[in-house]
Amino acid sequence: MDKKKENEVMGNMVKLSNQISENLEQRGKTIEGMQYYNDFQFEKVGIGLEGAFVVKLKDDTTPEKQVKDRKEDSIKDDTLYEIYDKDNNLVAMVSEDGKIHFDEQFLEDLKENNEGYFNTLDLEENEFELPEKTERDDLSLSGEELEKVKNDKKLEEVSKFIDSENIQSYSEMRTDQTPIFDRATNKQEIDPNVMVTRDRNFSRYDSRNKRKRNCKNWSCIFR
Repeated sequence: MDKKKENEVMGNMVKLSNQISENLEQRGKTIEGMQYYNDFQFEKVGIGLEGAFVVKLKDDTTPEKQVKDRKEDSIKDDTLYEIYDKDNNLVAMVSEDGKIHFDEQFLEDLKENNEGYFNTLDLEENEFELPEKTERDDLSLSGEELEKVKNDKKLEEVSKFIDSENIQSYSEMRTDQTPIFDRATNKQEIDPNVMVTRDRNFSRYDSRNKRKRNCKNWSCIFR
């Protein structure tokens, strides 16, 4: 996989992780790992996906979650894998016993787009099998690696926003970073009621002080 494709795939992995994180938390699950397959096949069923993300799940074993489960006497979620297409739409879920449960919306869309093809599918053959080997354009990340990629991308976005390459970790992002903000505002006094953005030649009427606040190069937006 070339670098451009790798960055694109990892970016989609981050988006998917953020998309499903709240739902997983509610179900008491976390991501153990995520695999991208450039060409994924449900061999026995007869369905193929051009670009697919296979998310392996595990139970959230944090003490907080265990206490919550005991209080709610919740039913165990036995989902082991969730499979998404290249656009991060849910395709199927796989239970711990290896059974594939296709998403109803996915099947409806498949039938609507090509009913003849849909009628050839053997949906009863629902035993799940992962590919035995990965190809050159496939990519696999553990849960820890995925979290690192997510943090790196967030850090990159913040660094671009404040035009600084000096931040190494979120713990360094403090409100007392005077040199960075001095450069960003040309050493103007920072009003705590003003948010600084990059729009040029912008002025906003401050109804509280009955005057205009003019900002050169940066714009002031009152909260």
